[in-house]
Amino acid sequence: MDQLAGTTVVIIGGSSGIGPACAAAAAAEGATVVITGRSAERLAEASAVLPSSVRAAAVDGTPSGWQ
Repeated sequence: MDQLAGTTVVIIGGSSGIGPACAAAAAAEGATVVITGRSAERLAEASAVLPSSVRAAAVDGTPSGWQ
């Protein structure tokens, strides 16, 4: 099925929990998928079990000075 063909899905926190499952489901429906997270290592682990079309980007959106 290609219900999401032509769309882009960005999953914040895609390296753990429900994130990888959502990424796999969206990719299976034809979406371009990007998962994000703070840990490059955890993103690599998640990417290893996801379709090769899913891209990963390590991003730390913590504001400067955040405690």
